Amino acid sequence: MPPGSIREKARGFLREYSRETAVCALLVVGVAIVYAQAAFFDFVMIDDVSYIRENYIVKQGLTLKGIAWAFTSMYAANWHPLTWLSHMADMTVFDMRPGMYHLVNVLLHAVNAVLLFVFLRYATGDIWKNAAVAALFALHPLHVESVAWISERKDVLSSLFWILTMISYVRYARQPSTKRYLLMAASFALGLMAKPMIVTLPFVLLLLDYWPLERLKLGGDKAAPGGGAPTKPAAGLSGILPLVSEKAPLFLLSAASCALTFAAQKQGGAISTLGNVTMGTRVANSLTSYVAYLWNMVWPVNLGVFYPLNRSVSPLLAVGALLLILLVTLAVLLAARRLPYLAFGWLWYLGTLVPVIGLVQVGSQSMADRYTYMPLVGVFVMGAWGLTDLFGRWRHGKTVLVYWFSIVLVLLTGLAWAQAGTWKDSITLFTHNIEITRNNYLAYNNLGCALHEKGNIRGAIECYRKALRIYPSYGLAHTNLALALGKEGKDREALEHYYTALRLNPNSCLSHYHIGKGLFSFGKVSESVQEYRKALAINPHHAGAWNSLGFSLTVEGKTDEARSCYLKALEISPRFTEARLNLIRELESQGKFEDALRQMEIGLKNDPGNPALRRRFAEISRKEGIPGTVNR
Repeated sequence: MPPGSIREKARGFLREYSRETAVCALLVVGVAIVYAQAAFFDFVMIDDVSYIRENYIVKQGLTLKGIAWAFTSMYAANWHPLTWLSHMADMTVFDMRPGMYHLVNVLLHAVNAVLLFVFLRYATGDIWKNAAVAALFALHPLHVESVAWISERKDVLSSLFWILTMISYVRYARQPSTKRYLLMAASFALGLMAKPMIVTLPFVLLLLDYWPLERLKLGGDKAAPGGGAPTKPAAGLSGILPLVSEKAPLFLLSAASCALTFAAQKQGGAISTLGNVTMGTRVANSLTSYVAYLWNMVWPVNLGVFYPLNRSVSPLLAVGALLLILLVTLAVLLAARRLPYLAFGWLWYLGTLVPVIGLVQVGSQSMADRYTYMPLVGVFVMGAWGLTDLFGRWRHGKTVLVYWFSIVLVLLTGLAWAQAGTWKDSITLFTHNIEITRNNYLAYNNLGCALHEKGNIRGAIECYRKALRIYPSYGLAHTNLALALGKEGKDREALEHYYTALRLNPNSCLSHYHIGKGLFSFGKVSESVQEYRKALAINPHHAGAWNSLGFSLTVEGKTDEARSCYLKALEISPRFTEARLNLIRELESQGKFEDALRQMEIGLKNDPGNPALRRRFAEISRKEGIPGTVNR
């Protein structure tokens, strides 16, 4: 196509869709205003460490071995291969620059906001109501966690495919074809591979059949909103069955994803048993969380990364929450014929939160801001469409509504900007989390880790002790405290905490690994070997455990096995310089200087600026009378 024709088509498109283009541009600008600061943020010590910073598979970037691992591993109690691949791609392009990882999340969030507007505009035909929904989605402080937390890439990535699936479904519903259905199903499958929370999407598509597509409605033929061929609505409840069967392949995909997720969470120990959290506690927490999310939507202040589970929710509070939910549900159903978007939005909100509302307790949080990323869209639709209809009855109602909505957006933008700032580093994040919650043992533990990394060992010990005063059975805090006490020379007390951690977390790779390091530092070499082997039985891809096992075996004189361990560590992580140096020392001790130099060259090829490798290379070259060049 000639360049002139392309320019003319572009101009024609902009003329025809000038308002839509302006909305999309403003959404991107709004996201940039809130999240541009993320370019200077660091990794944080909650999942970012295990997902990226110390994940030896991800740190190699995109490799065939990494791709295979992404699809076969249930590491970190999750099966989300597409998310792993996105982190590997970041590593390939950006190496260990966290600001760039953050900006990828920001870009995905901006794309999601634009696509949400495009979807709603396409499905309903309205511009300004849907622009309001997309703006709330883009700028609400409750969504900061999903965007500013690198490890929540799975939220923004899965939501991208969620929205693409809905767009594909509207196209299919208006003009069915096998090709369009397969495109929709493929998009849904990709979303499930990014985060399984979107398993409820087939139910959302049923809601779209009710409104705005009107494929399920009493009455005669009616043109589909937003254009397209007339649709013949299915009559009554019996009309639901064909629409459900139409989505049978999608329900099967959801079932498969649920099975994989349950297996991953169970294997990772993330799912609480009824003995840990009673069903009564789960139900009460679920009911109050539904209401709490709505309150936080209206009053988005004092938001944090972790809200400890309250095991003694007031029965009256839970009953009150249930009554409120039932009253709203009854009201929207009674108004469904006249105001169908209310039932659509409310059922969207209730249904999409089901996988994470806490009936199956995963982790020890009562709720999480990130869980609202897509569910709140339903409530935003209720508000934007409902208030427009309400104010539209008055002479100057719409003008007043625009005025107040503009003020709300400015306030939300400021709150979101401030909330995003709490994610700049671990110390800021967890200090803030401690300030806005009570008895937050996880925040104290993670703040301790951040202080420990900065060299503030005494501050770290104080934080770990506070975490354990709140939650004495917190195995990870015992392990971290033991590591810090060891650095302070308090070996006996450290050993006690190591064994307590081991008793509390017998299936934790991290606990076994750190306990092994602690035992080695106390001279208990054979016992450290046992702990490293247990860690590797749980996670055979832990390069640090292979390296430490090799070092312990070296001390025991088992040099051949030690050398195999170092090689295994380097197979997992070729840039693992400590393991490379240990292997080189092992080869030197056996007089294999040529092999040692070869390992030097490989190490310098993978990490050319490493001063320790260069020094060793120069020393061996000088000792053996070999010219000290890197590439011989």
